[in-house]
Amino acid sequence: MRIGQIVGAHGIRGQLKVQPQTEFLERFAVGTKVLVGTNWYTIETSVVHKGRPLINLNGITTMSAAQ
Repeated sequence: MRIGQIVGAHGIRGQLKVQPQTEFLERFAVGTKVLVGTNWYTIETSVVHKGRPLINLNGITTMSAAQ
């Protein structure tokens, strides 16, 4: 099930802006495993900013990695 689309990087710590494709933003909760491309990641942080989830994924810690 697709829960959202990454639409860009945010900040210097590798946060990702997500356009949600679900009404249930709790699907972006910390600890949730998500598939990005062909790789699985775990959501490490999640906040809503201007109506969109901003998430950090394990292993993505810089802006260049997020891009």
